[in-house]
Amino acid sequence: MEPQPRAIKGPDDDEEFLWKIEKDRFKERRAREAAEREEEERRRRAEERYREPDTDDDPPLD
Repeated sequence: MEPQPRAIKGPDDDEEFLWKIEKDRFKERRAREAAEREEEERRRRAEERYREPDTDDDPPLD
C-alpha cells in the first residue's frame, strides 16, 4: 500500500509554492543588486568624465 500524499491545506503546506516564493525573492534580490552595481558603475564613469584634468603633467604656462 502506497502512503497517500499529504493533503495541502494552504500555501504554507505547498512545498512547490514555498520554493517558488523563495526562488522569486532570490531573483528579485539578484536583479536589485545588479541594478545597484550598474548604477554605481555609471556614476563612477560620469565622475571620471567630468573630473578636472590633472595639471601635473602639463608644462608651466609662464
